[in-house]
Amino acid sequence: MVLDLAKSKNMYMLSSSGGEILIEPTKYEHNKPNFEFINSEINKYDIKDNLTVVIEATSIYHKAPER
Repeated sequence: MVLDLAKSKNMYMLSSSGGEILIEPTKYEHNKPNFEFINSEINKYDIKDNLTVVIEATSIYHKAPER
């Protein structure tokens, strides 16, 4: 799972370890309903035990999702 965080545009995407795109890059806002939705999308793949989340940020915008 990759979370790309910025001031004006945030994206998430999910790929398999082999590089297959499971969830296409999708815009989202930092709020609880969106994180719950992203979680439900991840749960469709039953991969949480092997999930690595990469937070890509160039400023402080990753602080809220990181918490």
